[in-house]
Amino acid sequence: MDPKKRLTLLQQLMKRQSEEAMALVLNEGFDITGVAKRVRGYKNWNKIIHYENMAVDG
Repeated sequence: MDPKKRLTLLQQLMKRQSEEAMALVLNEGFDITGVAKRVRGYKNWNKIIHYENMAVDG
């Protein structure tokens, strides 16, 4: 298929999909985390826990 034709078709399809969306999904999640007092260096940044910076006392 001609690359220019393909690009034009893809752009038309994406525009149509955007304009005629069947659903709009909205989701807001939350996290609850418990950490013992003897844990040091715990960080939950953007749902990524950096274990290499953590230590446990005792």
